Amino acid sequence: MKTASGIFPLLAFLNLFIYASLYGKTTAQDVHGDCPSELDGLSCTSGNQTSLCSSDGNCTGGDKCCKYNCKFQCVKPVQAKVGICPDWDESICPYSRPTAGYCTNDDQCEGKLRCCCNDCERRCVAPDVKPGRCPVQCGPSSSSNNCQTDDDCSLNRKCCGNTCQDPEPEHPGFCPTDTRSNPRSDDQCPPEAPLAPLCKSDSECESDEKCCFFGCRRKCVKALAVKPGMCPLRKVFCPLFMSCSKCFSDNDCLQNQKCCIICGNVCVEPVSEHDGVCETHWGTKTLYMYDSSAVPCTQDWQCAKNQKCCLYGYQKQCVTSLAEKPGRCPKATTVNKMENNCHDKCNSDRDCPGNDKCCMGTAGRACKSIRSNERLVY
Repeated sequence: MKTASGIFPLLAFLNLFIYASLYGKTTAQDVHGDCPSELDGLSCTSGNQTSLCSSDGNCTGGDKCCKYNCKFQCVKPVQAKVGICPDWDESICPYSRPTAGYCTNDDQCEGKLRCCCNDCERRCVAPDVKPGRCPVQCGPSSSSNNCQTDDDCSLNRKCCGNTCQDPEPEHPGFCPTDTRSNPRSDDQCPPEAPLAPLCKSDSECESDEKCCFFGCRRKCVKALAVKPGMCPLRKVFCPLFMSCSKCFSDNDCLQNQKCCIICGNVCVEPVSEHDGVCETHWGTKTLYMYDSSAVPCTQDWQCAKNQKCCLYGYQKQCVTSLAEKPGRCPKATTVNKMENNCHDKCNSDRDCPGNDKCCMGTAGRACKSIRSNERLVY
């Protein structure tokens, strides 16, 4: 009897173990995270809506079983969104047809994807996390090198399509800011009246030019030595032990972001500069000396609106800005008087590097070397 009585507890334990194995399996395999919200503009009354999964246990690779795109299927749960919306070719918009299944916010995008204006409509796309642009012609997809964002790629490689690729080689310098057009504006998708591009990459431009979206289309324009805009005023208290710097120069930052000192070097959106240009430019006949009565500064925001923070002598000071750089533009043989000229490669002198001025030419405005027979003498 002692032997028989010892069997019953053992049988009860085995029954509990079998029950937990059979009925607790689904709970143990539930994937953490939320399903993405359904996309907009879908008609779920037609097409193939056959479910591809019934529970998270049917999915692999960290995917969840969610009702998405009109049917239950395995998708990546919504994750923290990092990076910014990528650049794209706006010239295709006059020939594109919007498709169903668009998004209005990031919660409708699976995994790390973001809801961006892309290919002339709002879509869930991989954001830019690393500097650089994908090659014009991406390589073939590879299952062994699959990615969703730049973070999934090693070193400086970028996620192009669903494949890790080396970024397109770029010329040094940065694109000027075109205040008349913003191809990635979230307020307007698709953008207004884009024209066919005159270039697709820096390799099609001169060595001192970059392929930029400027004046209604992508074209070759003179590269700037530094990114337009200024670093914002630091308004935060920094801890005693700061984290490692996230950047060392503007080259390390995405698109129009600048590398600024805010509790260490970080990439941030720039603030706009005051209108006009500084008086002091190499090559002019006058050397502007230090003025002890002027307000010292490091950025334009420390000056009045009609002033800029300029280098006077050997220190930066607030001085009245000039509407344009000193010097005269070379005469053009034919003057183009179109008011809204989409052939322009600059809007003002500030869009041009060094002493170059924005001058009217035979095909719109472009950066030209100034006419000056006199140089600074020390």
